[in-house]
Amino acid sequence: ELYTILNRGMIEKKQQTVTGRFPIEAIKIMFELQKKSQPIDIRMQGDESYVELLNIKFSTGKMVRHILDAKIDNKFFNLQKENFHSEEEKYLELKLIDATVVEIFPDKFIRESERLGRVLVERFNANSVFLFGSLVWGKIHNPQTDIDLAVSGLNSGEMYKAIGYLEQITQFPFNLVDINTVPESLRERILTEGKLLYERELVAVG
Repeated sequence: ELYTILNRGMIEKKQQTVTGRFPIEAIKIMFELQKKSQPIDIRMQGDESYVELLNIKFSTGKMVRHILDAKIDNKFFNLQKENFHSEEEKYLELKLIDATVVEIFPDKFIRESERLGRVLVERFNANSVFLFGSLVWGKIHNPQTDIDLAVSGLNSGEMYKAIGYLEQITQFPFNLVDINTVPESLRERILTEGKLLYERELVAVG
């Protein structure tokens, strides 16, 4: 599990059972979704997470957990039903079954983006590398999260080679674009709101 987190930045587990205490109002919504045969999707976020290996805790940083396509365990729910309309109870314990659980570790994506940016400058002589998208613009991290990189200074052939090389050295999903060929509105946003990872120092001759 730790290996997967470090090398992919996310873990996906299917057919999972999740038990926890949820607000009654949230449970009511989940119950209505189940009655309509609609999927139950939940997003949770923690500022700190860890993996325990050989009784040693390894910090894995911020973690976003998506519980997807879950179902309420009706037997478990019936045990709590007597408290469903209680004014005293604000939370109830609930068991969700058959869920796909995806855990995303944004810090690992950021670290990998820096490594890939360094490769683009040192190996392919890119002039600059920007990180953009949800990793820097603060949007919700979801199972489709990837590393969005924009480079300058590479021609189309060099871009093709760079993409092929990055595919060989990383298991993280990524998207590499030429900052000079993207739509102008996106280019301006990358330049003003993106994160400059690396910029190669240009030396004047003569």
